[in-house]
Amino acid sequence: MNRKAIPALLLCGLLPLTSCGYVASRSYSSVVPYVEQTADTEDVSILRATTYAELLNCIQYFVTMGETEGTVRLYQYTGDVGEDLETACQEVVQDDPLGTYALSGISYTYQHIVTYYECTVTYTYRRTFDQIASIRTVNGTTEIRAAIASALQSWEEELVLEMSSYYADQDGILSLVQEAYYQNPSYAVEYPSVLVTVYHSTGTKRIVEITFQWTNTQAELQRMTEEVRSTAAAMTSGSVSQDETGVWLLYSRLATIAQFDTESSDSVYDALNGDVVSSHALALAFEVLCDLAGISCETVYGTRDDVPHWWNIVTTEGGSFYVDITEGADEETFRHYDEDLSQRYSWDTQSYPACTAPEDEEADADTDTEQEGETSAASSGAEPEETETVPFPFLP
Repeated sequence: MNRKAIPALLLCGLLPLTSCGYVASRSYSSVVPYVEQTADTEDVSILRATTYAELLNCIQYFVTMGETEGTVRLYQYTGDVGEDLETACQEVVQDDPLGTYALSGISYTYQHIVTYYECTVTYTYRRTFDQIASIRTVNGTTEIRAAIASALQSWEEELVLEMSSYYADQDGILSLVQEAYYQNPSYAVEYPSVLVTVYHSTGTKRIVEITFQWTNTQAELQRMTEEVRSTAAAMTSGSVSQDETGVWLLYSRLATIAQFDTESSDSVYDALNGDVVSSHALALAFEVLCDLAGISCETVYGTRDDVPHWWNIVTTEGGSFYVDITEGADEETFRHYDEDLSQRYSWDTQSYPACTAPEDEEADADTDTEQEGETSAASSGAEPEETETVPFPFLP
């Protein structure tokens, strides 16, 4: 393994073993302050330490540097050298997230040389140096989702992140993968199989490994994405206005080729090629078309007739309304509002803008006008009637 410097963010730790090459099975924990490593000579593979904390950090440091072997010289050391080496190696293997991710074993030897102890630590890796070096540190949901989106749009097979233990939840990471996948629908040509592995530690940091398994090659996925863009560009060619007329034009073009089946493909590529696809694929394909035409559009997830279903919310200057490509409606009926969907559809209304029918908005405006008139009359000199304050009934 090459001895290259790794960003300081990786100076956290590694994985397993002890004196003769073991895989640790017992649990050890120790919280120690970071101590900057000091080389005993010009050779960076030889460090010096005087305390257990410094010894532990030296052992961790060699892992972050990708060293297969490192030497630590202990000066004026008051602890039990053999016992402390054993414990420190186990901590790196079992309790440090980088150690649990990168190492398969650690072994050590030591000898007393006049005024110091010379300890030689040997590392066995199960990750390459490039894998260790590619670990990214992310802070918070936004950065995690962005890193995942970048990996998906490059069709990577592996993404390794260092993050706070607060965010390192397998189900939570899987949800962020879904969000990132649908964040840019033009790339939603294949949803990979996803495996999330969290490498635990006793500290506040975790290493999270996300593995993506694709059925198509990277070249094929690239080609499919380019075809999605070219097909969508052809479908949005000509004069597409950003009002309801433009929305209907895109709706009708997609509905003409749409073939819907609940259990079918979720691929935008298949949807724009007229294959049988799910409501999700059609909703994403419609969002791609709207994005190219400069029309505000997003997908909505919920149920229709108690079956999982996707559709769209479109917003123009005239307001927001729903469209559902799977219905194949005509120009007069393709727009839907909250009341229209309330009988068959169910969704998280708090997560999306309200879609109020135009007549409802006019009625609300008339009501506001009447109330303003009453207020004006009261302020013009008419004596207001005395009212009795009725206490609101107590609800247990």
